[in-house]
Amino acid sequence: MPEPQTQSSIQLKQKVGSWGKVAFTLEPDFVDFKAESSTDGSVSFRAPYSLLPAPRDYFSYRPPEQAAFFVFILIPICCLIFVYVEGPSLFVPMYFGPLFLAGSAYMILRARQRNPRRFTCLLIENDTLLVWQNGQHDEIIAELEQRRLAALKGMDRIDPLADMASEIGKFRYLLDEGIITVEQFEQRRAQLSDLKFDEEVLDPIFARPAVTQ
Repeated sequence: MPEPQTQSSIQLKQKVGSWGKVAFTLEPDFVDFKAESSTDGSVSFRAPYSLLPAPRDYFSYRPPEQAAFFVFILIPICCLIFVYVEGPSLFVPMYFGPLFLAGSAYMILRARQRNPRRFTCLLIENDTLLVWQNGQHDEIIAELEQRRLAALKGMDRIDPLADMASEIGKFRYLLDEGIITVEQFEQRRAQLSDLKFDEEVLDPIFARPAVTQ
């Protein structure tokens, strides 16, 4: 894989119709995400690129079309009220039938225009990063993935202060993500096995002599 280049700060915004807007501030080490919705309120968080999921773990989400739902509830209620007040009539189904269908079709089309088509969702621990699937979608996803891979490549080093199990788990994750090869993984594991973790070096507290009164 090519060597990662120095990452610069990038600001990207998406206006999602009447639903709201999302904004990404891509810093060198983390992404700052903000979303403002007319229905769901606002949310913001930041996360390091190493915590971003791989593309295989993305999933899609489409907000419910609330306007269409209310149409199918309110129009029948209005029809029942009219029948209750005016009494049953042959003109009621003839009049309200086409009106119900036409009104429902119109409101569904309006709801589809107002609501976003679909979001790509990136689950990051307890937060979800949303990328609207519009013309900027591929650019944002590609930039996030490039920075995620660069962050993972920066993890390809042995931390002598970490325990062996966590280090092996880290390198196994890098292997699964294609950052290192099987041969490189075996080399890292051999290097970890050869390391001698000296408590006196890692933490001088353990080397202090007992204090006698």
